[in-house]
Amino acid sequence: MNEAKRRALFARLRQDNPAPRTELNYQSAFELLVAVVLSAQATDRSVNNATASLFRAANTPAAMLALGVAGLSSYIKSIGLYNGKAKNIIATCRLLLERHAGTVPRTREALEALPGVGRKTANVVLGDSVADYRPGIPSRDYVLLAVSDTGCGMSDEVRAHIFEPFFTTKPPGKGSGLGLATVYGAVKQSEGAVTVYSQPGCGAIFEIYLPRVQDAVAGPARKGSGKGSETILLVDDEEGVRKLVLAVLKSNGYDVLEAGNGAMALAAFEKNAHKIDMVLTDVVM
Repeated sequence: MNEAKRRALFARLRQDNPAPRTELNYQSAFELLVAVVLSAQATDRSVNNATASLFRAANTPAAMLALGVAGLSSYIKSIGLYNGKAKNIIATCRLLLERHAGTVPRTREALEALPGVGRKTANVVLGDSVADYRPGIPSRDYVLLAVSDTGCGMSDEVRAHIFEPFFTTKPPGKGSGLGLATVYGAVKQSEGAVTVYSQPGCGAIFEIYLPRVQDAVAGPARKGSGKGSETILLVDDEEGVRKLVLAVLKSNGYDVLEAGNGAMALAAFEKNAHKIDMVLTDVVM
């Protein structure tokens, strides 16, 4: 079967079933991960029978870790190889809490690093609808950029405000509160989504979902050498940033006037307004 026939086949399958789902029962990404791990050499029906009571008792990594191997085994002993699966799931819960702020990672490499999770399991977890994991995000193909840290984390109250302009937990003069707001605006303009997961003491995970482009997009036609010739007024009170931007602009052919504060910028503009084509400025100084 050549590539054209394969594409046609998958197109028909997508048309007949645009949102395919596993027969395993689950309500969250974590429940799906556990169910898929349990399904190795077991039927979906047997897994569903076991997880019906298990998920009522423990449906988060913390709650399932608290069960321990013996406690978890008591729920899944009707499934083949349950002892080994219980050990893997408990170890996975511990890693999810220690490395992923209690959430299921969305990259194949991170998933395959979890005990009991192989490529097949990772593919099932990754292949299900994004909307099942992230309510409010339309179901479509995305490119995912995930960034995590091991910092102090944040409370639910702080997390609810982090994308608001000028919101910051830093002391006066140490942050503008515009970084994440700018990221949020840029992602939304691209019809994407950005989420954050964090717990105090566990760091944070930011996920940016950008709609996947199916067809190649031609770049804008460039005329001549592609170098600029306009005059730009550059305003930034951080000298290091200003000098870096200045060097980049000049290397691309622009004539640059620089100012280190608002008063200097106004004076430069009044003197050179006739030839300034653009003002490039820091938002807060």
